[in-house]
Amino acid sequence: MLKKFLIILAAFSIIACSGREVDISKKQERGGIVYIVNEEKPFSGVITGKYGNGQIKIKETFKDGKYNGEQYTYYDNGQVESKADFENGVAKGTYFQYHRNGEISYTGQFMNGKRQGEWNRYTDDKKLILTEFYNNGTLEDVKQYLVDTDKVKQKILDFFN
Repeated sequence: MLKKFLIILAAFSIIACSGREVDISKKQERGGIVYIVNEEKPFSGVITGKYGNGQIKIKETFKDGKYNGEQYTYYDNGQVESKADFENGVAKGTYFQYHRNGEISYTGQFMNGKRQGEWNRYTDDKKLILTEFYNNGTLEDVKQYLVDTDKVKQKILDFFN
């Protein structure tokens, strides 16, 4: 019984050590592959960058030097700014970009690393303002939608005053 426990413990230790976390200042790209400064083996694990206030700014996951898994950027208040998913260095699935208030600002699908189908842009109060149509990464059409211009003007005035 003790022998089985030690084998399981060793396996978990190996898995835990392989997923190390490193500061973004140590990230180095060589020929499209990510390494850690002064290391020869492509990096596997998590790279994070932080704002001056200590909040995480970016969190990137790598396997064998390529983006792999969920990648995040954050606003300085800790709110998620964007989320993308990668497999073996290639973007896949749904991409999300968020306003500071947490509402979706831009979203669409990646297929084989290329934008595919509808990509929608929204105001911070959830109104659809733009749709881009992609086919295999090529922008084929754009639709714009009317917005409340008085509200936009007021936001601009508020920003500069």
